[in-house]
Amino acid sequence: MSLLLPFKAGLNQIFLISRAGFRGALSIVFAITAALNTVSEYDIFHSVFFIVLLSILVQGSLLSFAAKKSNMIDDNYDVMKTFSDYSSNLPIEFIQLTLDKRSAWCNKAISDLTMPPD
Repeated sequence: MSLLLPFKAGLNQIFLISRAGFRGALSIVFAITAALNTVSEYDIFHSVFFIVLLSILVQGSLLSFAAKKSNMIDDNYDVMKTFSDYSSNLPIEFIQLTLDKRSAWCNKAISDLTMPPD
């Protein structure tokens, strides 16, 4: 929580990030417990594996509820938008060129290339 304070994160953001982080940290603690318990006559690995899966299932399904309660969901925004969908919002164009071995661009660093103005 204190790591987010210099970034001026709101309490609702800190709450949601802490909740998501707790979900991952709890699974790691359970896995370490199972890995270190090699002396016991009981097979604790399978029990811990089931608890971790159940914990991720319950906590993961409640994450959207926590996001709604902390007012972190914008109802006017499409949550199904992927990272590649954001490229249409940027003034970037990708071009593909095929160069032969005699091209002036071959064997040069990208910083040394002169791009055409268009």
